[in-house]
Amino acid sequence: MTGWSCGDRNDYTPTEADKRIIRAYASLALLYDSFPSTQAQDSVAIYGRKADSVLIEFGLSRDEFRREFENLINTPERFQPLFQELSSEIQKEMQKRR
Repeated sequence: MTGWSCGDRNDYTPTEADKRIIRAYASLALLYDSFPSTQAQDSVAIYGRKADSVLIEFGLSRDEFRREFENLINTPERFQPLFQELSSEIQKEMQKRR
């Protein structure tokens, strides 16, 4: 009798496209963290332009990023290894800021 096997979650090798989405997300998270918290319309517009610039650096539009990121987080076998990379990217960037 043969049992079901879920396989090893570590056998997924992240693609460059997946890594690009994670790096873009890390950059957006850091931008958000460093941006003053205010609801002023000007600040929201400035943040939006800066976020768009970050995405452009990664060759992404807002819609492309949103679609790809949602696809990624809805696929645990892809997201889990990349979450580790995301954590590392954010920690490196935070250390640079100190």
